[in-house]
Amino acid sequence: MPAFRQLGAPGAAAKAQALKERIAELAPPGTPQSAQVEAALGWAGRDYWEDAWAKADRARAEHASLRAAEVVATLGC
Repeated sequence: MPAFRQLGAPGAAAKAQALKERIAELAPPGTPQSAQVEAALGWAGRDYWEDAWAKADRARAEHASLRAAEVVATLGC
């Protein structure tokens, strides 16, 4: 974990652990609720740069798709 993420309010780690335990009680593994929790935690765990890279990847894929369609339209295939 990067050093800047380790810095936080005193007791934040203990609070986070208590929240994780409570979530585990409310959304046991294998339930639909646990899938929702995993999806939310996965999203929340991302940082700015991960979001930026994902957005750039989507833009590149869309651009490639548009270029392919343009080539097909130009060639009349």
